[in-house]
Amino acid sequence: MGKRDEKVAKDKKPFFKKWWFWAIIAVVVIIGSTGNSESNPSTENKNETKTVAKKESVAAKKERLKKEAEEKAEAERVWKEAADKAEAEKVAKEAAEKAEAEKQAAEKAAKEAADRDTNSYQALPYEEMARNGNNHKGEKLQITGTVIQVTDSADGGATLRVATNGNYDGI
Repeated sequence: MGKRDEKVAKDKKPFFKKWWFWAIIAVVVIIGSTGNSESNPSTENKNETKTVAKKESVAAKKERLKKEAEEKAEAERVWKEAADKAEAEKVAKEAAEKAEAEKQAAEKAAKEAADRDTNSYQALPYEEMARNGNNHKGEKLQITGTVIQVTDSADGGATLRVATNGNYDGI
């Protein structure tokens, strides 16, 4: 068992003292140094571009600036036309929505007026109400007679006892 303990202790070296750690470091350094040498040609290309740009004549520069100004003016004109068109569409949409709302309000007002017109209610005789009263529940009906009793309900409605045809036998 003594040799085994020595072997375990020998394998417990810190990782920075092992050979594979230093091999990884060397590979990283080599890759890093080759990456820097490749970046130099791009710097040279930038310098060449600056030289070519400096050689541009004054007339060519004025022409280029003139074209850029025209392109900018065209872009602004197109943008303004698009904004005007969007605004016109928005106004048209609002007008259509307003017209629709007014139409619905007029229809609702006409319906309410028809509902309030008592002449438009159905007139039923006493015999129909006595036999089939529940069939007409919730309908607006016209009943002619003398009210002899009113009973208020909790929901705000009322129950009426009506003597029809001036006859107390038909209540």
